[in-house]
Amino acid sequence: MTFAEESNETKLMFKAYDANLWPLSDASTWNKKWRKKQIKFLDKAVSKDFIGEIWLDDVLVRSLND
Repeated sequence: MTFAEESNETKLMFKAYDANLWPLSDASTWNKKWRKKQIKFLDKAVSKDFIGEIWLDDVLVRSLND
């Protein structure tokens, strides 16, 4: 996953890529179990100290009010 150019002080945007650095399909199309695992990882590990919106492709991981 990489930070997208749309990220700013109150919003983190992540884009997912495979091992060959090809973009993956939007997270909303992923298998529900796999998507849930990735969302949990982003919410807990990567951005635990960030206050703001967190997005994985087209899926809202955490809102500003969470």
